Amino acid sequence: MSISSKSISLLEDQRTVAQEFFNQQKLNAQQIINVDTQLLPARVIAYQYYGESTLGADIAVLNDEINVSFLSGNIKIFTA
Repeated sequence: MSISSKSISLLEDQRTVAQEFFNQQKLNAQQIINVDTQLLPARVIAYQYYGESTLGADIAVLNDEINVSFLSGNIKIFTA
C-alpha cells in the first residue's frame, strides 16, 4: 500500500502547523532560573522581576518556603 503524494503533502502541512504551535508554546512557557538576592520579602522580589507583587507567594512555594515574609540567598524564580 502506497501513500499518495497528496496524503504526504497533507501530513507535511500538519507537521509544520504542529511545529509552529510547539515553538510558540516554548516561547511563552515560564522556566525556572536561580537568582541571588539579599534578604527581602517575597512580594518585593516578585515586584523586582515581574512588575507586580502578587507572584510573591508563588516564589515562596517554588522555594519550599512556608513563610513568604523574607527570602535570601540563591532562590528559584520563574522567568518573566
